[in-house]
Amino acid sequence: MLEQLFFERQIALREKLVDLKSNRVLISKIKDSIESNDDYTRVNCLGYGRLRKYSALGLHFEKNIPQRLSGVSLHPFNGEYETQVFQLAGCDFRCWYCYVDTSLLVADHSHSQWFSAEELVDLALNEPTTPSVIDLSGGQPELVPEWCYWVMKEIERRGLAGKITVWSDDNLSCDFFWSKLTKEQRRFVLNFPGHYRTVCIKGFDSKGFTFNTGAPAYCFDRQLYLLQRLLSEGARLDVYLTMLDIARSTIETSNAIDDLLKRLRKIDPHLPSRVIPLKIGSFGNLFERANPKRLKTLGLQEERYNLWRDRLDAHNHN
Repeated sequence: MLEQLFFERQIALREKLVDLKSNRVLISKIKDSIESNDDYTRVNCLGYGRLRKYSALGLHFEKNIPQRLSGVSLHPFNGEYETQVFQLAGCDFRCWYCYVDTSLLVADHSHSQWFSAEELVDLALNEPTTPSVIDLSGGQPELVPEWCYWVMKEIERRGLAGKITVWSDDNLSCDFFWSKLTKEQRRFVLNFPGHYRTVCIKGFDSKGFTFNTGAPAYCFDRQLYLLQRLLSEGARLDVYLTMLDIARSTIETSNAIDDLLKRLRKIDPHLPSRVIPLKIGSFGNLFERANPKRLKTLGLQEERYNLWRDRLDAHNHN
């Protein structure tokens, strides 16, 4: 019953985010949002885009560079990686620590606008510096998997495939990549030159997942199922894992991490070592949603990261 209700809400939200008759999607207006005041945000594209900068990789506990950045050129003037980001105006999770305004996650037309892929690519190309990456974020872009396909086809139509690539974010909440795209469309997306998908596991187990996202506990198992499906299709992924967790004993946390490591290894023996521990920072919107219980977990991240490393090392030596 709960699963069906969540699915129905996903469908209802999707219908507000995509116009299949005109091939348009609802894009968040970042200008004048709380998000726009964060240090990492540099709003562009008439207020509907932002530049994402990767310099110190401040959201990472470790300084290893994600695989997707290996094919991206450094900005010639400041030595940073930069990508052009657009955000879909809806998400089916409610991660309390999310940097995006809630008004930009609910398909609110007063904080968003309809765009075609052609119009979005035009916005990106009209910026002073031509991006090497168009990064489709949100929200949850996979509520409208057609968006990624349309942007890629538009880049190809302009003869820019191989010069501009497309990344996409995915919170592993829905299977629309399979149910809304044809096999040929999926193959085109996965084989697009330089394409990477960033996925995020939202906790060590269903307890942490529900605390972090507000979504039903069964969605945690679904995250791992969808991760397995993507890898079996040959998707190029950067896999993140949030270190935010409920306050609980070290033994319970260690057991949760051990179980997760076993499940990841079943998907792919090398997957646990590919996981990038994610460090949640002090975004403006975080404090809009925070309460004492939530704020306490921010201080546990270092401890959880160290425990993750200890358990990962132990598993690797078994």
